[in-house]
Amino acid sequence: MDLKSDSSHFFSQFYEMSYSFLRGALEFRLKESTKQVMKGTEPPKTPVPFVYYRGSREKGILFGGISKCLIHESVIRVFKENQFTGWDTFPIEAYDKSNKKLEGYYGLFVKGRCGKIIDSWSPIEERPSPAGFMRPVKVGLYFEPDSWDGSDIFSPDGTTAIFVTKRVKETIERLKINTVIFENITETTRIYTIKN
Repeated sequence: MDLKSDSSHFFSQFYEMSYSFLRGALEFRLKESTKQVMKGTEPPKTPVPFVYYRGSREKGILFGGISKCLIHESVIRVFKENQFTGWDTFPIEAYDKSNKKLEGYYGLFVKGRCGKIIDSWSPIEERPSPAGFMRPVKVGLYFEPDSWDGSDIFSPDGTTAIFVTKRVKETIERLKINTVIFENITETTRIYTIKN
């Protein structure tokens, strides 16, 4: 695949959403780890238990474990007003450090889909590591364009990553929610290990 073609424009409209680990923000973990809480065809109907991990400050989006978000009803209202697609919510049960029940939050359930990440489409480049030395990394997270179902919020098959369209990213940024960060999927890097 030639990513210098029109496909590069296609992929540039998507961002990976991840947690910023903002100091002091409330964080939770799933009481019982299960991928079905994050992905699937239908969200859970009964409350899913989350346990307190750290922090005290409530934000519009909270960390609920790897690629699991708890979103406040005020954010849900904005998502609905903007008619974002590819998502739903499920009820949760969580308590803060003082054992006070967390009110007004729901789990984010990602329904949108695209195909698997195609590793061979990611070029290998030399990029500086956090320690300052250069290292080879694979750049970009690419999938077969025809496999995207058109949703604003979606996950690639076989992963728990959350991809969003530009308008979702810009809406969350306008809400000044600083517990999540966005990186264009054409710039996302991962360590490349040279096989002997």
